[in-house]
Amino acid sequence: MKKVIKKFTDGKLDGRYLVYLDEQLIERGKYELGKKERLWVRYYKNGNIKSERYYSNDKLSGFYNFYYPTGEILVIGNFFNNKRDGKWKFYDKNKKLKKEKNMEITKK
Repeated sequence: MKKVIKKFTDGKLDGRYLVYLDEQLIERGKYELGKKERLWVRYYKNGNIKSERYYSNDKLSGFYNFYYPTGEILVIGNFFNNKRDGKWKFYDKNKKLKKEKNMEITKK
């Protein structure tokens, strides 16, 4: 059963936000007056971290890490204004770097 712990201020999500599935934490983060802010973390059913991402003003902005269910890093990168930015690194399950890709934001 899914359970969400949330708080509202003036009708907007505000404060700690927790999601449980069968009494196990699967996501945690924070809202500030209806907008995602700061660190958000998702978890696998085994309790290991699935992803860590940073929000600013409801947009992905900052580091982004994605992990294998075993806990090893899969992807390390950054976002700016909801777009991939800078160097992204992709790893295999043996922690070996598979690929690096530069994701520069192009201005139009």
